[in-house]
Amino acid sequence: MNRRIIFFISCLLLCACAKSEPEVESSVPLAEGQIMAYRIEPGSNRLEAFAVSTDETQDQVTQLFDIVKKECAGTVHPEIELIGYDLDKDGTLAMNFTGEYAQIPPEKEVLIRAAIVSTMMSVQGVKGVTFFVDDAPLLSGSGRQTGVMTADSFSTCLQKGVRTAEVTLYFATPEGDMLCSEKRTVAYSDELESAIVAQIINGPESDDKRAVCDKTLKPSQVYVNDGVCYICFDKTFLGMKQEVAANVTIYSFVNTLTGLGNISRVQFLIDSVAEPSFGGISLTSPLTSQLDYISDN
Repeated sequence: MNRRIIFFISCLLLCACAKSEPEVESSVPLAEGQIMAYRIEPGSNRLEAFAVSTDETQDQVTQLFDIVKKECAGTVHPEIELIGYDLDKDGTLAMNFTGEYAQIPPEKEVLIRAAIVSTMMSVQGVKGVTFFVDDAPLLSGSGRQTGVMTADSFSTCLQKGVRTAEVTLYFATPEGDMLCSEKRTVAYSDELESAIVAQIINGPESDDKRAVCDKTLKPSQVYVNDGVCYICFDKTFLGMKQEVAANVTIYSFVNTLTGLGNISRVQFLIDSVAEPSFGGISLTSPLTSQLDYISDN
């Protein structure tokens, strides 16, 4: 059998057999009149559910925020307050916090946000939650708006907790023909490689660098096997508008991921198949880092 065909079949099998995330056990027994809330599990870096009662004659959203704040007292800045909130007709609860919220460290902020959002989903009529800080939309560590969130947005926080890693990401120079580095603290609750790919897609934080791909790009899967990191996209990856050199796009992912230490090569897959090329760059086999493409190397 042709070696290329064997490689394609192997890629298909790896994508098909990748382990799915197990269900998260996040419920607790509720007595009459109680609802489920969430807090940071004592002595750990994950969430746990607990039952609470609220005064039906008072504002339930504010009561629940105060409960979560009290339960997470060791993590939440004591001066953080809920300025106000609005529940629109579509069920989106917009919560506006004081500026102290922005002072929460990234690895803890994800957990606090997960606890608040998951708790607010217990409020009747709430279908999603958005965060604002001093009237401005909350930005994630990558500089993107967090948008509308639900409890499902944080399922891995309940199971695995949140960790952080200091990584070097590569983006495009202003000219778009070379790579330049950007050091960043990445908070993640599942696989670090997936979080890093998402950070690259979201783009740089500094104005002297350029994004390497369309920010709407979404990988269907990112996983590591035998030192090779597989990034699975659909065909939109091949058709996206290129504003930087093709080798800059490809090697922003390759050089970043191989810099982690546990990855030696990166394989791009399109609909689970290794495409012949992207902008003249061969994608038929896994790629190793190319330091010559880095301008500040």
